[in-house]
Amino acid sequence: MFTESLGKDAVTIRSSQLPRTIQELAARAIGRATASVLRLHRISVFVGLLFAALASPARAEIELPVASPQSSIHVRADGGRRWKQGEYDVWHLQGNCEIRQDQVVGRATEAVLWVDRASPHSGQPTKAIVYLDGEVTVEHGGGSSTGGDATNGASLTGRTWLGRFYTLRSLDFDVPLAGGEPAAKPAAFDRGMDARTQQ
Repeated sequence: MFTESLGKDAVTIRSSQLPRTIQELAARAIGRATASVLRLHRISVFVGLLFAALASPARAEIELPVASPQSSIHVRADGGRRWKQGEYDVWHLQGNCEIRQDQVVGRATEAVLWVDRASPHSGQPTKAIVYLDGEVTVEHGGGSSTGGDATNGASLTGRTWLGRFYTLRSLDFDVPLAGGEPAAKPAAFDRGMDARTQQ
């Protein structure tokens, strides 16, 4: 009767192949796990950056072109305070705030303005740094051009907005004043200062 027998080296070959196969399987598993960890890391970094960008309350969120400095600036609100900070007249406005220059109109529940008035007859524009806070809408309206064709306007909304207005004409305020500089600065003032330093 014929019996199949294996040579003495057969067992050695098989046992030497076995650790190599385990090593290959382990290497593949580690490679897949490393790739998964890297993908998960990339996703978590992206999500973290996205949340950081969305959660920054001090950063001004919307921008539109400024109006012509040949137009006056009109400001109105339900009430406000006014004080001096260095070269600026600071206005803290509350309730139905509106800043209008030509076709640019900004509205918010609260606003802070830093106004640097130019000397009369200097030829330099008066500058208003405007921080709008809460239910902000900024419009750059379309006007009627020749023949009744209307140019398209833009309207953006957000939580905050920081912009600059310049005028060679007047800067008018229709705001009942409740007093001067408060003992504790309003939170909107602090957020506006933060937004200014981030620019």
